[in-house]
Amino acid sequence: MSIATNRIALWASAFATLFVVGALYWQTLRFGFIWDDIQIVYGRVDYHSPARWLEAVRQPLDFSPNYFRPLALSSLLVQIWIWRDNPAPFHFVNVLLHLLNTILVIALALRILAGRWYGALVGALYGIHPALVESVA
Repeated sequence: MSIATNRIALWASAFATLFVVGALYWQTLRFGFIWDDIQIVYGRVDYHSPARWLEAVRQPLDFSPNYFRPLALSSLLVQIWIWRDNPAPFHFVNVLLHLLNTILVIALALRILAGRWYGALVGALYGIHPALVESVA
């Protein structure tokens, strides 16, 4: 197999992986909020006021004092401000972030595995692994 053919096959397998992962999680756009989403989106008044965001980001979540992720919370605060209580855009952002992470895993696997096709398989396993369902959906 020539280098050009191999490269096309790698790109095709990477895009096929992204298509499958995207199709799998696309249905989440119809889902509502669950678990801690309800408490986070509706429960904190300071999350709905940009003037209080800095104070909110400096504190852990109410239900978990060990949960301190200021970057993730900052992103969530912007989403709450823009989309209020519509869950579809929240899920859309999660799916896009998951696809981006899947691309990074594919790129890393292809680099480590010297451009072999199963780098895309590694990305597919990451993309569809059931351990990630809750964080994406």
